[in-house]
Amino acid sequence: MGDDAIRLKSEVEKLRSQNEKLQQQLATAQAQLQQKGRTGSQAASAAETALGFNDEGLRLYKEKKYVAYINLGDAYVKLERRSEAKQAYDKYLELAPNSREAADVAAKLKALAP
Repeated sequence: MGDDAIRLKSEVEKLRSQNEKLQQQLATAQAQLQQKGRTGSQAASAAETALGFNDEGLRLYKEKKYVAYINLGDAYVKLERRSEAKQAYDKYLELAPNSREAADVAAKLKALAP
């Protein structure tokens, strides 16, 4: 659990940093477009491109954040703290019901049923 948590924290921090850089790039692009007197459609196109990158960064950040609940649930299972493991898995499924891991997490949850 420790290595997974450290790796996850590192990935989240990297995504946060990428998100901040994208926001800075968007602000810079908007300022440059205003200074150069570009048309509204060109400015909108540049802004839409930057927002697309930002949305992708946020999506990746959210996916990584949700994985923490799987790791937490797995750790609770190893400690035989079934109730807390169920809560962690339930939270994951609440936040990411259509993720790639949802079926596996649901199976883990079902295995914990009395």
